[in-house]
Amino acid sequence: GLNEGERIINLTGINDGEPIKSQELMMAVKSLDPTVAIASLTYVSPNTEGTLRIIPQKVGTTKIRVLVRDNGGLSEGASDSTYIEFTVNVKQVNALVQSERSFINVYPNPSNSQITVSSSGVNMAELTISDLSGRLLLQKDFDTEIGSSQLDVSNLTPGIYILTARGKETVLVTKFYKL
Repeated sequence: GLNEGERIINLTGINDGEPIKSQELMMAVKSLDPTVAIASLTYVSPNTEGTLRIIPQKVGTTKIRVLVRDNGGLSEGASDSTYIEFTVNVKQVNALVQSERSFINVYPNPSNSQITVSSSGVNMAELTISDLSGRLLLQKDFDTEIGSSQLDVSNLTPGIYILTARGKETVLVTKFYKL
């Protein structure tokens, strides 16, 4: 569901298919429609497991493609890559009543220097900004006295970022654009 936040999928059984020599593996993920769902992947070769994150953006359907490639090359008719593809359906869920009461605002959005984050209907304790692969870039305590906090995003490279506001019982996630 759209307001249920990200889904984490554990990927297992990752290998190069080579019984004798070991090859370096590379994995990548692509959402064919990132306006519906953003996908990111955590994997380190030669591990047999990785983590796929899917973050819903709006109601709709998209395909997610996970590519695995080795460094064995294509000589003698060999294959150096394979992919799996699956469909993600993002639906609206009935918990909308609560999400209408508690939400976070980010403004200006997009921004190139400062953003202000305010919340309504929920007590926030901490704000974090992550890139689309889930790497934490900024962390700040939420200013509960005034009900909003300022974050300096001028050092971030232009692009889309995930803003997470955490409270005692609530986690709210939204995205913002850095110019």
